[in-house]
Amino acid sequence: MKCFGLHGTYDDGLKWLQRPEVSSRPKSVLSLGSSIGNFKRHDAALFLKGFADILNPGDTLLLGIDACKDQEKVYHAYNDGNGLTHEFILSGLFHANKLIGKDVFKCGEWEVIGEYDVAAGRHHAFVSPLKDVEVDGILVKHGEKIRIEESYKYDACETTRLWEVARLVEGAKWATDSGEYGECSQLRMHCLLVV
Repeated sequence: MKCFGLHGTYDDGLKWLQRPEVSSRPKSVLSLGSSIGNFKRHDAALFLKGFADILNPGDTLLLGIDACKDQEKVYHAYNDGNGLTHEFILSGLFHANKLIGKDVFKCGEWEVIGEYDVAAGRHHAFVSPLKDVEVDGILVKHGEKIRIEESYKYDACETTRLWEVARLVEGAKWATDSGEYGECSQLRMHCLLVV
């Protein structure tokens, strides 16, 4: 068995999988984190369909999915008592300063607000200024929220729908005892009748 780690975007990975010397060989694509949750639901299915369209029968895709929809658990997972997740999100603003070449985001002027959206089944995080600030000539008012991250959670019905739209078949599933997080092995479908 040979393993290849690729440095690039998802699109780069899809292009690599289409190379004749790769396409003709059996493949198992691993996506062990639950990053599929960072896509809007419709976009997640289209993204996975991109893999289904180029994988051959017998190839597999191992995909991590977060299925926890317990509002309290999800909220505290993203809003931990030590503030590590918020610190991580704020580091993105300060990294943006490096990319821009000047301090447009000033330390201490921003906070992170995390919320669980029950209706959409997602957690989302925002940055918000603690006072009116100007960012590169644009006024951002105190309390205005700028969405930074979304993480959709998938219950059993939503997961089944995801496979149907992506034209994948669940081959095996490994999950926590509670079923709130799992890895699913997907197989390329030959055909799918959606009613």
